[in-house]
Amino acid sequence: MPDRGNRDFRKMYINSQNIVMALSGATNNWISAGKTAATRTGTAKNDQFHGIKGDVLIGGAGDDIYTLWNPNVTVIEKGGEGVDTIEVQYYGTIKLPDNIENVILSHERATGATGNALANLMIAGKTGATLDGGAGNDVLVGGAGADVFRVQAGNGSDVIYNFQSGWDAVNLSGYGFTSFAQILAKSVQAGTDVVVKLNSSETLTLRNMSLKSLTAADFNMPLNTPAPVATDKLLTQAGQGWNSNGWFVVNNAWGSSALTAGVDYTLNSAFSTSDMTRGTTFNWSYPLTTTDQRILAYPELIFGTSPHNAAGNPTDTSKVFPVQVSNLSKLTVDYDLSYTGNKGGFNVAYDIWFANSPTATGTSAVTTELMIWLHKGGFEPGGTAVGTYTNGDFSATIYHTGTYTALVADKEWTKGSIDIADIVSKLKTMGIMSDSEYLRSIELGAEVASGTGSMTINGLQINVETKDANGVSKAMSIDGTGATLTQPSDAVKPVPPIDLLDTSGRVIGTQKIELSTTDKTIVSKYDIGGNFTGSDVTTKEKGYGLVQHFDRTYKLASAEKIMLNADGSTQTIFYDGNWVMKNATKVTTDAKGQVTTQYYDAKWMPSGMDIKVDEGNGSTMIKHYDAKWALTGAERVVVSGNITTTYHFDTSWKYTGIDKLIVNSDGSRTYQHLDAASKLQSYDVVKLADGVETTTHYNSKNAITGIDKMSARADGVLVTQSYDASNKLIQNIFVGTDLGDKVVGSATNAHIYLGLGSDTFSGSSGVENIHFNTAIGNGDVDTLLLFNSTKDKIVLHHDIFDQIGVGNLASSAFVKGTMAMDADDRIIYDSATGSLYYDPDGSGSAQQILFAHITPTSGFGAGNFVIM
Repeated sequence: MPDRGNRDFRKMYINSQNIVMALSGATNNWISAGKTAATRTGTAKNDQFHGIKGDVLIGGAGDDIYTLWNPNVTVIEKGGEGVDTIEVQYYGTIKLPDNIENVILSHERATGATGNALANLMIAGKTGATLDGGAGNDVLVGGAGADVFRVQAGNGSDVIYNFQSGWDAVNLSGYGFTSFAQILAKSVQAGTDVVVKLNSSETLTLRNMSLKSLTAADFNMPLNTPAPVATDKLLTQAGQGWNSNGWFVVNNAWGSSALTAGVDYTLNSAFSTSDMTRGTTFNWSYPLTTTDQRILAYPELIFGTSPHNAAGNPTDTSKVFPVQVSNLSKLTVDYDLSYTGNKGGFNVAYDIWFANSPTATGTSAVTTELMIWLHKGGFEPGGTAVGTYTNGDFSATIYHTGTYTALVADKEWTKGSIDIADIVSKLKTMGIMSDSEYLRSIELGAEVASGTGSMTINGLQINVETKDANGVSKAMSIDGTGATLTQPSDAVKPVPPIDLLDTSGRVIGTQKIELSTTDKTIVSKYDIGGNFTGSDVTTKEKGYGLVQHFDRTYKLASAEKIMLNADGSTQTIFYDGNWVMKNATKVTTDAKGQVTTQYYDAKWMPSGMDIKVDEGNGSTMIKHYDAKWALTGAERVVVSGNITTTYHFDTSWKYTGIDKLIVNSDGSRTYQHLDAASKLQSYDVVKLADGVETTTHYNSKNAITGIDKMSARADGVLVTQSYDASNKLIQNIFVGTDLGDKVVGSATNAHIYLGLGSDTFSGSSGVENIHFNTAIGNGDVDTLLLFNSTKDKIVLHHDIFDQIGVGNLASSAFVKGTMAMDADDRIIYDSATGSLYYDPDGSGSAQQILFAHITPTSGFGAGNFVIM
């Protein structure tokens, strides 16, 4: 069976009858999968099928494995024909066909499986899944998510492995249990297992579980929560609220309209009206689900008046909010929380609302909804991950879409202090928020999607400091008793430095935001020694956005003009430091999500196109076209869990091979390379340890063919040492930074990628290939010392030197002198000064570009150049 990441699928699973659940044997026959739906019939061997939409797959006598990439696949198996397994590689649920013994939920969003009449083995995956074994004495295996195990009277005695108390839940149906006490009365500790006697003929076994660790929430029963201390108010109806001292307690059931309160769910809150920030407790009970998880409720404590609360806040006499972000000097929240229940079915989060004015209401007034998730639960936030945030011990991943932004903490934070002002500053640097917005309210609650739960706010305090137009500070501390004026802070908190990365993701310095408004942003850049290297200026012009890049002498190096066209496409024009257009792109996204990127040269002549189509189920098709819109190739990229598979096609849609990336449980990566027959040709294993990334290359017979070791020098230059199968050093590769690097060759063969900046390379005794693969013409002129024309090469990359062609440089394209003499000349070598120029049109009107100085050497000519 295929690798399943960190789950051991060869583990022995034993059902309630002490029978070892059989796994499918090793595959020894592969049934070819086509591009279109078909009927595919297996053999008497152990067959491996891959099912696409519309396929009919018919197994044989052996142990067959069916990898299904679409729910609309028909699987047919006869009884008694081996031990068969379905591997689900699509989003959603599955009902096992007859005569299939096992199911594995491998897709990252496979959310459920229902068994058949056999004794099934059912294994959940990375996301929360609902497993229902159906009839038979089944074995249900939990995964990494918050799983639900459905057990129904009359369907046999099931066994559950990997049950996570407080995270997973058992849903018993038809047994008459109405309380957790009744379940405990029927439960015993049998060795390392818990056995529940469900009725006279059926049991439920939880393997490797302590009876003492189980709670009512594990069976979705009402929680026995203690009464909150010193409460004088209880709200029992959905939608009820109470306002006191500027705070609201709200039984917010905004997503429960399809359910009936008191029948399908309950929601209540208990609190003290004199201080809602001490001991306020929310309790809820909702149906268990993993297949349609959406937010059903957000029982919450509110301070301020959000854009969605048109009624205002009559008990807020301090008028702390609204406050404009530009006037916000400090904003922290100190809190202490406790919660219990089906912890996978809810999160615990702040919900902070910003608007375009102090008073506007409704969705159109919202500029930012900022959520801070302190407890994640078993579901994902909206949007996509766009960055990370760290402040002291607190770290989080940033998700964003539209006006919604969520910081999801990397671990549980039940107690602590959150610096909201610092988070807002981070979001401003990312272009997500601006100084013109108004903070309207801070809310704290639990977003509920499934199951039972309870949350208590043991303590909550807001600390805010503002400055008025005259620079006068005002500081307040707000808790459940109201707002209190405090002493403004005298010290100004330093702005933390922001890392500056090069194109390979390495830190090469820092950047500082000098100005950030809605219309203009100025960012200064510094190298790792603190020296100023240049600046980026982004401005909002009439009809377009403009990004200008200046060097350390404040001379323009390059620029981009970004326009949103009437058809919804985005057009970007790239310029050099003289405002000469270099190239352009146009990106269009249609209603179905297809993304088309068109490429143009400096004369607006089409140079190519890419079309990217999201096919669903983790599959993306990318098609490449040349300047005449002729297909040049394509890839289908399929992401499933820890495996990314890339299928390659040629211009006639002939399948040419596969590249597969597997992220292993120890953090290492395996890259497999398969041919057009899906036969393994070679693979690479990449491991990082002690600052050295080691790539070991293997052939199809697991023999080592070579090793690469990559590390970074103190100045940021990457050095890769390549060894052959006998561990003999055969080659060095140097990759420069975006600054001025100094690189010395070696006694072995070497490839040198100097990168941006004015770099200096000194040759040595080895055969050396100096690559020019970054933009030229921006004042970056490299110096090549001790170049040996008898052995060394200058490698020009065609995407930069795009008017030469590829391969060896033609002798007619090389000229000695100070300028091009005819239309074929492209590389000009001034032997008197050692200057090297590139002229894209020879004797035409385009300006020649100085890109290097080389030590004058005899015999230097076209033979020293290669274009790739």
